[in-house]
Amino acid sequence: MDADSLKEEGISLHLERKGIGFIHAPRVHPESTEVARLPAWIRKVIDAWQPISRISEDTVSLKSTKSHPSAGTAAEVEQRKFCLDYGSATSDLTGNDADKDLDEATKFALLDGAVCKQTRSLIRIVLKDDRLPITFVTGRIPSLGSLSGHGMARAESKIMTVDDASSVCLLWVDLFANMNPAMSSFADYLTRCPAAFLLHETFAFVPRHFPGFEWIRPWMSAKRAAFIGLQHPSDNEIRFLEDNHIYYQTADELASRGAEDSIGRALAVINPRIDLPIHLVINFFALDWKLATINDSAVEQIDETVLGGGAILIQDALTTLDVVLKTGRLGAVDIVEVEQIAPQDVNKATEILTEMLRNISAHIQSEGHHTSSSL
Repeated sequence: MDADSLKEEGISLHLERKGIGFIHAPRVHPESTEVARLPAWIRKVIDAWQPISRISEDTVSLKSTKSHPSAGTAAEVEQRKFCLDYGSATSDLTGNDADKDLDEATKFALLDGAVCKQTRSLIRIVLKDDRLPITFVTGRIPSLGSLSGHGMARAESKIMTVDDASSVCLLWVDLFANMNPAMSSFADYLTRCPAAFLLHETFAFVPRHFPGFEWIRPWMSAKRAAFIGLQHPSDNEIRFLEDNHIYYQTADELASRGAEDSIGRALAVINPRIDLPIHLVINFFALDWKLATINDSAVEQIDETVLGGGAILIQDALTTLDVVLKTGRLGAVDIVEVEQIAPQDVNKATEILTEMLRNISAHIQSEGHHTSSSL
């Protein structure tokens, strides 16, 4: 369906946001006595944008700027208000909050459930504030809360497809989907395939009496989900994905088709009418940081076998974001497994993440709702 047809049917191609909202979603270890935090490199990226705390947003004004010169000019304050920090989903949660008499798997589940539930709440607040939520995640599990909050908020805004009861669609860029019902325990299930909790067709596979996650419900059809970049998926996983009509592409297919074509194909399947917000998840640990350290001239001389192995190219991740932005339907972004970035790759990861944030910021400002510039 082209843009003119969508307009004739009253479908808006573009969202209009006031800015972006950062959310911190680290996991909490049962043995930890300290509040969980994101890695230092992620916190530095966030701080570089000088976000204002969501709690203090309403107190920032021209009057307070005059009384506190260090806050900057009125224009600078307005620019800073483009980025709000909504805080951490862990709040003051520590491993001590889990009953010490429980087994470790149950402790993990209860703590993960609390973080996911709070992440869900923060996402809903960001969206109600007319901002685009960007969630930084350790591990992958808190994305369950992010996606759940996104789906719930859209449903509350009366965004829901009639044919398959979906309020969002999911584009997950990762080496592993881990969509497989043959799990040995609820902790194993949660760790490996958090997205399965939120798909109507796979929700039945979720173990019953799942501690900490009694609040979950599915928000989309499996045909609204796509996993891109899978590395050597097993026959069982491929069968499970295909039986449930979950779109996927392997890392080899991504490399051979190119990211623009691959993501275009995926979006044509999961969002053919371009009528649903897109929840984009990018696993930073899945990106090929080793190749990123090689300059362009050197790349031309590398044998193609060196470029193999299934790792997702950084440029493919950037292209994925660009393609989604061009649809005008980007609804939320999760950057997951940020704690896995090796020390030698932090500088490059910082550079790429900053570029992504700049691209998102520029797009939001072009929506016409906000006119100030960002970093």
